[in-house]
Amino acid sequence: MVGEVIKKIHATPVIQTVIAEFFRAALVVGSIAMVLEVVRPGTVSYFVNPLIILLIVVGSALVTIGLVPPKANITTQKSDWWFLGVLALAAGWVIGWTLRDFGWLAWVLGPITAMMVAAIGMELDNEEEA
Repeated sequence: MVGEVIKKIHATPVIQTVIAEFFRAALVVGSIAMVLEVVRPGTVSYFVNPLIILLIVVGSALVTIGLVPPKANITTQKSDWWFLGVLALAAGWVIGWTLRDFGWLAWVLGPITAMMVAAIGMELDNEEEA
């Protein structure tokens, strides 16, 4: 059952595009919300729990990684890797700083977030070049 659904998603480029664009939108909105919450505490958390936003971003990242197939034979410029590395480190820092009250969990989720942002950023960069 699940295998058939994944095969249909792989065969439908429109669904792949929707999944990838949803992740991009969730990542941008989540990043802006987290930065606003760090700069001005209570700005976002008054309306919605930042952990819910984080769960939406992580969930959409996992769905994107699992359902959108990678492209092959693609080259990337070195400057793109530097930008992506800085972006990943910034995202990991923001998540770690936001969740610092959770203690060790912040030290675990920060690097995991940085690795996910780097991996998905590389995948989306490769998708644009194809």
